[in-house]
Amino acid sequence: MVSNGSTELWFPIADLLPLVDHCVVAPGHAADPEHGTVPLLQLTAQGAALFYLSTNAVPALLVDAFDPSSMQRVHALGHSHHSSGTSYPAPEDRYGPPTLLGVLPVRTDRQELFATLLDQLGTAARHGRDWLVVTLDPAGHLDWYLHPTPHPAPAAEWRTVRLELFGLPGVWPGQIVTNDTHLGWLRPRFTRPVAEQLAAAITAATWLPHLVTPIQLTPDLTGDPADTSHNGIEVVGPDPDGFYRVGDGWHWASLDLLPNGILAPYTGPSSEQTRPRPVAPGVNHSPASRPTSPCGPPTMTRRVWMSGVA
Repeated sequence: MVSNGSTELWFPIADLLPLVDHCVVAPGHAADPEHGTVPLLQLTAQGAALFYLSTNAVPALLVDAFDPSSMQRVHALGHSHHSSGTSYPAPEDRYGPPTLLGVLPVRTDRQELFATLLDQLGTAARHGRDWLVVTLDPAGHLDWYLHPTPHPAPAAEWRTVRLELFGLPGVWPGQIVTNDTHLGWLRPRFTRPVAEQLAAAITAATWLPHLVTPIQLTPDLTGDPADTSHNGIEVVGPDPDGFYRVGDGWHWASLDLLPNGILAPYTGPSSEQTRPRPVAPGVNHSPASRPTSPCGPPTMTRRVWMSGVA
């Protein structure tokens, strides 16, 4: 049950695909009052506890070749009469007669905004989606969407990398959290000596990139590192591990993350002579080797997260 009083039913796509494939190529289909003789998934309830999907294909797929009533079906998660989710029919004398609740056209677009159910089921595995979620609202209307198997969020871990800040020359050794980014940019922390070097570089800079402000380090442990600001100067204290989380939300990137993921060029002002070229591991990426834009700071690349620590 969801917040608006609707019922959500989860069906494993891997089990549905054989039924859907058979329904599409079947020589005939049982007629539906609204949709006619097009391929359909049929949502059926049996009693108050059982829900399953079947098709209107003629002839139907049978679980028992000698029992014409043994039409193959896929029960919703937690709504089967057997712990294994068997596709055999549930006995009516125990669970009651089946009641058709509604149908889902296999090939009809939803308001022409989405691919057909058939197309989405066929490509679900490629996109990491394992479940067809069917929603039945109190008025009896059906809707659906695909969903991956829910997993708990991964634990936060710190990885040592070399970090670069867009617009500020230099490379700083630090650590990044592996299970989170800020709009695709890394979230780093540094030892006290490295943080002092970074603070000095920011103070000496004649131009500061967007969001970057001068910083002042304090030995005082703060509940939320980098949580205070005085006269435009960010005061940063150590975290519980003794590191300084400088520039959370700034445009941090690291070439150490190659070759996984994609590096996309920064889209700021540049000319043909200063446009960044594709980079590769093993190439000298020091600030001195980078072209300098006549419009301001050195042009840098931004990490676009496709895999790894996205």
